[in-house]
Amino acid sequence: MNRPEKNIASPDLRFQAFAVAWALWTIARYTATAGQYIKQGDMSWSYVIPGVMLSGLVLSRPSSIGRLTTLMLFTAIVCLLELPFKANQQLLALGTCMLVTFGILCSVRHFRDREMQRRHAFTLFAPSIRICVIVVYSWAFIHKLNHDYFGDDGCAFFFYELILDKYGLQSLTNMFGDALSRETFIFFVISIVILLAEGAIAVLLVFQRTLRVALVLMLLAHLLFMVIPDNLVGSFSATMWAMAACFVPNSVWLRTRDFLRRLPVSPRPPSTWSWLGISLLIGIVLIACAFAFPKLTRYAPLISTGLIIMLWAPVALMMLFIILKSPKSSWKSESPRTGAYWIPSACRWTLVIPTLMFTCGLMLYTDIRNETGFAMFSNLRSDPGGSNHFFIPRIAVMNDGNDRGVTILETDNPRFHLFMNDGRRRYPSRLTWFELRRMITAEQGDIEITYQRDGEEVVTVTRGLNPDDPVFEAVGPFESRLRLFTTIPTTDGCPCRH
Repeated sequence: MNRPEKNIASPDLRFQAFAVAWALWTIARYTATAGQYIKQGDMSWSYVIPGVMLSGLVLSRPSSIGRLTTLMLFTAIVCLLELPFKANQQLLALGTCMLVTFGILCSVRHFRDREMQRRHAFTLFAPSIRICVIVVYSWAFIHKLNHDYFGDDGCAFFFYELILDKYGLQSLTNMFGDALSRETFIFFVISIVILLAEGAIAVLLVFQRTLRVALVLMLLAHLLFMVIPDNLVGSFSATMWAMAACFVPNSVWLRTRDFLRRLPVSPRPPSTWSWLGISLLIGIVLIACAFAFPKLTRYAPLISTGLIIMLWAPVALMMLFIILKSPKSSWKSESPRTGAYWIPSACRWTLVIPTLMFTCGLMLYTDIRNETGFAMFSNLRSDPGGSNHFFIPRIAVMNDGNDRGVTILETDNPRFHLFMNDGRRRYPSRLTWFELRRMITAEQGDIEITYQRDGEEVVTVTRGLNPDDPVFEAVGPFESRLRLFTTIPTTDGCPCRH
């Protein structure tokens, strides 16, 4: 992508298109997580109020650099508070926020004209965002191939079993048994299609001549993800749709603007004060429902998932229509010789963010995840009792996870019985050391526990008699996560921190 021209014959709408897509993603993302947080009794649902308000300000004036910067800073702060919760989604959002903010600040410093600022900012952050998306899809393909098809339990197949149970279909009991049910075969085929699609998207996004095909494939894949009854998956799909707005050529957006202007009723977003009222009303309604109808909160994730689909269905159809109806000449490569989408030398410093994201994906094979949990796609394995090294070998040992593993042998606390012996499905029989200490700290009253750390002797302690034992030491704020509001679940739920 070249530097912005001094004589601008037509406005560059790519900045505004990305701003609109990112604002819609923010609303979808906080709507998705609000339902899950309300069900868990977590105050993090309150993010939806400022999130909707700031997103509304951007939708009211997508050309405003200041409004988009404010939204980006807010999103970055929330992502830092929530890491490593769904780290692949949060890292992508955090990296995007940093790239856009740095690009805007750099453009404001060099140009006074607003149009030049928007155009220059886009030329700074868009190429690196594209590389970030390529990195995410590359690691998704590698991790899925490594764990789901060469692993010992097949994480993805268990997820499909949850889907079948959700819709009342036949449960998966034996994926590789003598016979496969029709439902099992369908979801097995879907898993292979998703695997191949993620690998193809990572390659097709590299070249400008295949960019159009990559976007169509990416959007169709995430349309499929929208029907999965997992609001966090739906919110991640919305992230990909926002990213896709970065890669559509300006000429396509110009045609879209002309098409919208010819409509009998042009869509107009609410005013700034209207968005303020809408966000406050949403917060009041959520609080009222949580207190007046406590039984309704358990259906909050399903409600939020439905809202995501309602919000993104028209956006999805419109973007697919825009891309498919655009002429092929709009997608011609700026580098005819190679067809690659290279970053200008002036923008090379932005490669720091994609490099960090690549490193986070690499952490999954270094076992550093057991200490920090900041590895991208850390939800594949977080317990020290398992391994991530199936198809992909262990390439380095930055922090040996086995030194931090602990097994509960006996306890008088019924909550910890979930992790004794062989554990239960989704409950590891061995915990990370910081996770055990965190759960013990959350328990009130006296507690007796017999545990064994890897390579050490069996220890039996009681909080009242042995308060100085390391297992009763509180976990530091930076030992495993930066998440401030979410606590260890006290009900029969998955305790993993991803």
